Amino acid sequence: MDPLVYETKTVNGVDLEVAVANPGGERGLALLVHGFPELAFSWRFQIPMLAEMGYEVWAPNTRLCAVRANRRRCPTTRSTSCSPTSPG
Repeated sequence: MDPLVYETKTVNGVDLEVAVANPGGERGLALLVHGFPELAFSWRFQIPMLAEMGYEVWAPNTRLCAVRANRRRCPTTRSTSCSPTSPG
């Protein structure tokens, strides 16, 4: 199975970074949502299994937690730490 591929998906006017596997899967969409403070990467072992079963798999990074290694600024808190208690 291919490594995780990240795409930007716009949902209800919000851009989300989403790990995507098996686009157009014949069994429908499997949506994997992580909890705080995890990332979509947490699903790295389940994503290939679901894709092999025929599902299109999306695992979005939630807006609050979606700070990757480049530490880009978090739009919800205007800081780089992206913790719920970060001063804005």
